[in-house]
Amino acid sequence: GILQNFPQRWKLKYDFKHVIGFDLEEQQHHDHSKLRVASFSNDIAATHSLDLFGYLRGHLRRLTNLHHTVHQRAAQDVQSSHERQLLLQLHEGLTIALQHAVFYAQDTFDFSASASKGTTSQNNNTSANTTTTPSSRYDHLTTTHPQRTNVEVCVHGKNGDSYDFVSFPSVHTTQSQYQKIKFIADPRRQDDTCLMLNDVSLADGLHTCISYRSHYHENLVHMPARYTKQVKRVLFIGGGDSVMLTEFLKYPELELVVGLELDQQVLRSSFRHFGAKPHFSNPKIQWWFGDASKSLQMLPQEWYGTFDLVILDVLNDVWEKMNVTQDMGFIDAATLLLNDNG
Repeated sequence: GILQNFPQRWKLKYDFKHVIGFDLEEQQHHDHSKLRVASFSNDIAATHSLDLFGYLRGHLRRLTNLHHTVHQRAAQDVQSSHERQLLLQLHEGLTIALQHAVFYAQDTFDFSASASKGTTSQNNNTSANTTTTPSSRYDHLTTTHPQRTNVEVCVHGKNGDSYDFVSFPSVHTTQSQYQKIKFIADPRRQDDTCLMLNDVSLADGLHTCISYRSHYHENLVHMPARYTKQVKRVLFIGGGDSVMLTEFLKYPELELVVGLELDQQVLRSSFRHFGAKPHFSNPKIQWWFGDASKSLQMLPQEWYGTFDLVILDVLNDVWEKMNVTQDMGFIDAATLLLNDNG
């Protein structure tokens, strides 16, 4: 993960079924700034609030105990100074976020109902610590609902292949000059929205969800970036949801980002429903709209051989069928755009 500026949104997996989420924002005062938890969402029953508090406090203690180890291992094992700095910032940021979450939970939740569950047959002075509060360091290794499928994508259907997101209610549907654009939302999770393109009646139309960011967009950008000396000039094809663009902007040495996207309406709709900014006013960013195979032919000749990263965020069955010229495919053009170390 990469630490973002405020406001920050943190999500923690409590167990197989439950997720804890909270927003941390920075309030500016006359001579100083102050952090506070702006919102706290969880789907855990009120009778388990003491378990929730113990979970947050336990993970805070774990991160605090890891402070020396993280700094020591980062100094020994992480060669890139930029990556090492981000790693330490992430550990510090999560520790600070959990501190405020613990304070918020302590001031907000009523623990009387949870505590009373453990006092029926035990001494009042020890019941909360011995029977109700979970381990401060380890989570339970067993669950009553073993995971059999990818819960982010599918559920058990008649044939075992039905997709959960197909039944999500529609948030917004529009028709651009290129395709049908549809946004759907998971009714069980207030913080997740999905984008579907083209044949939106089928599961194949799923393009991305905002919850995919940590394992898709971040990996797509930061994994190849680890193998380059710098990230100054970047070009990507696709990426109209603008989430990948947000990842590029985290590199301080960035000078130019060029996005080749078919449909401008995807950007504008994604800004509305994902909150992902296309950064039209940023002088470092250029968007080229329309057929990418034509845009690649129109790029300035001097740009070829100058990019540190070139990323294709396009479905395989799309780019495999398209050529820039009769003898040049997308991969060939992407290779020509890269510099010697790209």
